[in-house]
Amino acid sequence: MSARTQGTPTDCFVWEVPDKPIAVHLSFDVVDRILPDVIRGFAAVPKRGAEVGGILLGRTSKDGDTTIVHIEDCELVPCEYKHGPSYLLSEGDLEAFDEAFAKWESAASGIGPVGFYRSHTREGLSPEPEDLDLCAAFFPNPHQVFLLIKPHATRPSTAGFFFYESGRFQEKSYLQFPFRRRELSGQGPEPRRPLGERMPERMAEQALRRVPAPEAPALAASSETKAEAVATPPAPVAVRSRVPEYQPYRPSEFAVPGFAAAQQKSRFRWLWIPLSFIFLLIGLVLGFQTAMSFAGRPGTIAGVESFSLGLGVQKPDENLRVQWDRTAPAIKFSQRGVLNIRDGESFKVVDLDTPQLQTGSIVYHNTTDVVTFRLDVYPRDATTVSESYVWKK
Repeated sequence: MSARTQGTPTDCFVWEVPDKPIAVHLSFDVVDRILPDVIRGFAAVPKRGAEVGGILLGRTSKDGDTTIVHIEDCELVPCEYKHGPSYLLSEGDLEAFDEAFAKWESAASGIGPVGFYRSHTREGLSPEPEDLDLCAAFFPNPHQVFLLIKPHATRPSTAGFFFYESGRFQEKSYLQFPFRRRELSGQGPEPRRPLGERMPERMAEQALRRVPAPEAPALAASSETKAEAVATPPAPVAVRSRVPEYQPYRPSEFAVPGFAAAQQKSRFRWLWIPLSFIFLLIGLVLGFQTAMSFAGRPGTIAGVESFSLGLGVQKPDENLRVQWDRTAPAIKFSQRGVLNIRDGESFKVVDLDTPQLQTGSIVYHNTTDVVTFRLDVYPRDATTVSESYVWKK
């Protein structure tokens, strides 16, 4: 099982599998036209890449029992990508596909639709159900083929043909092959030029990428020039003069969800560093202002009034009545308190629990004419609030 490039013709790649009724002669010019679209689609969407597809054009001939499919041209059919980066055609896409197919089916040039091609950025290299449905609708003849191309980032793309066998396509291609003219034609690698010769071209290409897309009338000329630069100058095909101007894929045409957002995120990612610092400063200022506004409110622990316990002493009889404001915030939010009493040379400590603090007073029998009281309370935020009072007779 092999594929080869025959001596005649010399401008195509011959794909054939022994004992199979189909052989394909794939023009190198078609490879040069399809491959740039495939690579641009693959590079347009991060991680996976977008798929492109279209119609294979040519003719068929017979060589004994073998049908030879000559692929001499192609037409890219755009996709709206309403379902992501896969080549899944919407109703509008199917209408465009049908128009392109009908145009070539009725063409008087001698070539017509001979198959369908699509790039494949999913796992493996096998037709999907939507491919089978599309081929059943547009390419049902036994001599029509399906070309699947898988792009790679670091090596040449690979491809495989599928054809009808017992009324259906194979799950895997009988033979995969590198999808690039150099490998298919047996040409050696291009000689490496000095860096001084390559740099002006790279700089010109980078500058070209920064130029906005031209208007529609200029797009055709730009696309034609770009295609000629990518491909080795091919021999002209007579039918090209009757074909509408070829419109290659442009990454900006993709409507893949998240693609534009990913580019924008990469472009402005550095702005988040100063913005984050500014947001931090704003948060600190707002937090400080909020704390100060709460601190000035009555009834809160942080307020100035919150530290007043209203400690006082009265002598209604032979005893002293020590009183405090049980509605004071520091008292209300405290779980315990300590009343320190210095009466002359004696010193006494009275522990107060929450119920005792809420009573608001305590009776003490003094022994001297000067008594110092200090009330310490402990609010729930672990803050100690103290207030002293000196009673004199």
